[in-house]
Amino acid sequence: MDIAQVRSEIVRSMIRIPNFIDTTSSLDYAVWNNMRFISEMILQLVSNKMLKDTTLEVIHNQFDEELDMIIDVVDKIDDILLYYYKLLEYMLELCIEEERYEAATNIRNYITEYKNRYQF
Repeated sequence: MDIAQVRSEIVRSMIRIPNFIDTTSSLDYAVWNNMRFISEMILQLVSNKMLKDTTLEVIHNQFDEELDMIIDVVDKIDDILLYYYKLLEYMLELCIEEERYEAATNIRNYITEYKNRYQF
């Protein structure tokens, strides 16, 4: 698969609404919209080139900002953090399988910082 196909496969996995989101709740719908925005930011990691540390830091900071907005509204932080951790692990595995090593390195570096920030 080329990088566009890898990204498409990841997007397909992202469109599934997690179990902790109540699809009948307008509040959870707003949370899901923020989570989709976060997912789009994380997709930047899937690239043909290795990203600089400053770029990874920007993505982390944007993630933190969006997460703070979600936390202000609902108390599902553990579920959300676990969701993204599993998503990142899936992305890493897929990139390695498809020999997209630059993207895999970006994701691995992001996961390392993610674990440090959120105590995984």
